[in-house]
Amino acid sequence: MGTEGAIATTDRPVTVTLDPNTITSINPDEVHEWRIAIYDLLENNSFRPARVAAKGPFALHMSIVGNFIVLDVRHPETFQPIAAHYLSLTPFRRLIHDYFRIRDAYYEAIRSAQPFQIRNRRYGPARPA
Repeated sequence: MGTEGAIATTDRPVTVTLDPNTITSINPDEVHEWRIAIYDLLENNSFRPARVAAKGPFALHMSIVGNFIVLDVRHPETFQPIAAHYLSLTPFRRLIHDYFRIRDAYYEAIRSAQPFQIRNRRYGPARPA
């Protein structure tokens, strides 16, 4: 049990930043979602880049370059590069499309619908018992 605690306190992200040039939004709802997601990433998570000897904690900077999301891992105090992982967005294209469709429907519902209608849009039509 003592070892698990040590891993959780050292091999973890302590800061996550989004590149303001490639990950932007003027929509306050989106910005709020991002802040919540970053908070969730920082709380009680372990993280260690593959195939590197460096020990944590780590700073993670995320950006989009071409059709890739870049996970740039750095030392949190010196910002020395540790690793950069490039993940193609192509396999996630349908998932991203569905996410935006569902998110847009949800935001439209909370602006104009009654509470019972929001539930129906989220879970589908109510089924008789």
